[in-house]
Amino acid sequence: MKNIKWLICIVLIAALLRNWKLGEIPISLHGDEVGVGYNAFTLLSSGLDEYGRRLPVSFRADVTPLIFYSTIPAIAMFGPTDFAVRFPSMLIGIITVTVFYFLIFEISSISYIKQLLSLGNPGKIALTATLLLSIAPWHIQISRIAHDAGYGILLQMISVLIFLRSMRHHKPYLYYLSIISFVLSMYAYHGPRLTSPLLLALLIYFFRKQLPLNFQLKTFAIFILCSTPLVLDFFNKPLSETRIGGINIINRASGENFDLLKIPTKVLFNLIRQFDIQLLFINSQAVRYFNVFRVGLMYFTQLPTLFVTLLLVKKGRFIAPLLLIILISVLPGALTSGPPNAGRILMLFPILEILTVIGITKLIQLFKTNTKVIVIAFLAFIYSLQFGFFLEQYFNDSPKRFTIQWQSGMKDLAFHVLKEEANYSKIIISDEFKQAYIYILFYGRKPIELLLQQPHLTRHSFIGYKDFGKYEFRKINWLEDQQLTKTLIVGTKNDLPAKEVNSQIYNPIGQIVASVISLN
Repeated sequence: MKNIKWLICIVLIAALLRNWKLGEIPISLHGDEVGVGYNAFTLLSSGLDEYGRRLPVSFRADVTPLIFYSTIPAIAMFGPTDFAVRFPSMLIGIITVTVFYFLIFEISSISYIKQLLSLGNPGKIALTATLLLSIAPWHIQISRIAHDAGYGILLQMISVLIFLRSMRHHKPYLYYLSIISFVLSMYAYHGPRLTSPLLLALLIYFFRKQLPLNFQLKTFAIFILCSTPLVLDFFNKPLSETRIGGINIINRASGENFDLLKIPTKVLFNLIRQFDIQLLFINSQAVRYFNVFRVGLMYFTQLPTLFVTLLLVKKGRFIAPLLLIILISVLPGALTSGPPNAGRILMLFPILEILTVIGITKLIQLFKTNTKVIVIAFLAFIYSLQFGFFLEQYFNDSPKRFTIQWQSGMKDLAFHVLKEEANYSKIIISDEFKQAYIYILFYGRKPIELLLQQPHLTRHSFIGYKDFGKYEFRKINWLEDQQLTKTLIVGTKNDLPAKEVNSQIYNPIGQIVASVISLN
């Protein structure tokens, strides 16, 4: 009961950190978040997505479906607002913190683990790990934006938790439920489509003595049956329109002087890049959707603690499976192109949080009883300093520093244009503004039926629309466009001559986002 009281306190802290100013920080919804909101809005009103497809299995540029459907209740309750778009992720984050406690308690209660690591009271270990997760920079950030990776990591945690309980309590129905949960995680995010089957296979291997052949055959059947809609959706599209076809490292490499023998080297290099110390522990400003200056995705103190874990826990029966699990967790990042993406390796971070707790516990065990209190107080003080600095950087510094990354001002642009919409026969918005169309649709609350009835409606080759109705989203050619009449032109300062500009659009912190010219 005492542990549950402490857990409630930790969950309340987690809820406060994930809910405070949710609709305001990060400073703006980026285009992908707005896309989630608009598709949830159209699903609620008509059952259609932004392309007019009824209840699809994938959305927009082949995005996994769970986040879109789970946002529908929030849109129904709060309307199409910034808060509503981020509200489900906030709830997912709070639930994840709670599930993490029970997962760590379950893991640390396994007799094999208790004997191997000698960590002590499972309840205290679980509470410590949960507290670290509740204040973890990476998890606070993923819980405050509409990002589907948070859904994937929660479902993987639930899957492992149910699996372990089914093994410990010999409950077949729990085992089959865990299989379904593993498959559901594949509907949540692209990463688990690779990591969940591998993680499940690893668990089955570890517990193979408790799983007779008929269990394993049923597992395969359930897995295939539940994942069939995903498979059909994948094969019904050209490879170039799927996420895996667009970002896999082999596909990107083929545009160069393609050499199949170089692929293993590229994968190995990419694998090493996923463990960038700078991004993980020092400065995450370059990590998409996790931009915080001078703060890593995890606290810097965790780095030496992880080394302590490796030094003090030298048992091969622990290290070998651990390295295998870590390898699985970073494979989505290693096999895809582009700079390190925290979402693709999100499974790695809970593992590092667990290893941090192991390191702290083993370190404290080295000291005598009287000294332990001092060590604990010192660690608490160091973590408090880092936590305070993260809060300052995330809530005060980041909204000013990373306005471009968060497309700050696009909401203001959309409202400005929507206010003037009825006064013009044509509205041209520069394609320098990423996904400008979705801001118009979402903040204008445009019904999808009205959009699909438009005689002039052109899809973009990658995502969204090039034009619909009176709107065009393209490059501005002032020499030609200045001849137009009854037209509103919205562009960057480089798109339009300053002397012709009638007004300017500002973001919430007073920076100029766009220039506007009215042609009558």
